[in-house]
Amino acid sequence: MEEQNRVDDSLIAKFLAGEASPEEAMLLTDWIEQSKENKTLFDQSQQAWAMQTNTSLGTFDKPDVWRSLSKNTIAKRKTESILTPLRMAATVLILITIGAAIYLVSFRRSAKDEWITTNSKEEIFKLPMSEGTSVVLNKNSALSYPKEFKGAARLVKLSGQAFFDVTHKPDQPFIVEYGDVNIKVLGTAFNVADFQNASIVETQVTRGKVMMYNKDHSIVIEEGWTGVYERSIRKLSLRKTKSENNVGYATHTFSFEDTSLKQVTDDLSESYNVTFIFENEKLKDCRLTSSYNNKPLSFILDVIAESLNLEYTVKGNTVYLSGNGCL
Repeated sequence: MEEQNRVDDSLIAKFLAGEASPEEAMLLTDWIEQSKENKTLFDQSQQAWAMQTNTSLGTFDKPDVWRSLSKNTIAKRKTESILTPLRMAATVLILITIGAAIYLVSFRRSAKDEWITTNSKEEIFKLPMSEGTSVVLNKNSALSYPKEFKGAARLVKLSGQAFFDVTHKPDQPFIVEYGDVNIKVLGTAFNVADFQNASIVETQVTRGKVMMYNKDHSIVIEEGWTGVYERSIRKLSLRKTKSENNVGYATHTFSFEDTSLKQVTDDLSESYNVTFIFENEKLKDCRLTSSYNNKPLSFILDVIAESLNLEYTVKGNTVYLSGNGCL
């Protein structure tokens, strides 16, 4: 080993074991301060030693070493130039333990790195999970999930809005972690979203049932119902779902019952990522009753134009509506 960049591993072990002399501790201190690499190596050894001894150690701090040295200098002892067989065996055992612990730390860190985070940004993003579950992320949302689901539960972490169609696995429930509230399900379809600057979280179930819970309370949400969590007061409640059009971004299924064309276009805009321009403002008040099940936007626009006696033109992501309308 190069003398300027390395120290004997046994010296690190002796220091961590509290067996280093004041002179040895000073030598180690100087070595640590020579480079960031040296400090990193020492910190890793220190963390590994803490894991083995069940002691919480912080990162290296020179004043702490000097305080330790001041105590040891009261009873000065001569530096041993040769390790005794017992000390050699102890040193070897310490180094083996440190090596194993560092490996475990690295392994845990690499396992953590197996998590993937997907950000939808300004697009609606479809995301298949490894075990068959499908997820649709709405715009400006993010989902973190493991590369492979292991253990007793399938855990994912969400911010924003997403629609989940979960594969049924009774022995491994699917859990969505959403800040301080969770949604647990075995197999179902549901939508999770935050509203009013994330002060309210809503879970809308379209098939099956889920449990929505925090550390104090829980509710069961069945098909056709929406669970509401108010963050400020940590309250969970249920309400009947009024419309499933708000999850149209994922299902492309809509049901309009005497709905204003303005509301219709608002729903379509969110779901198909388009902007509507009314060239005749009176068209906004036209009323529409119709249903669509996973239809493309062009089909829906054709039906609207025929039903309300209007015309439309598509330019890029903008739809222009014109005509007298309202038959």
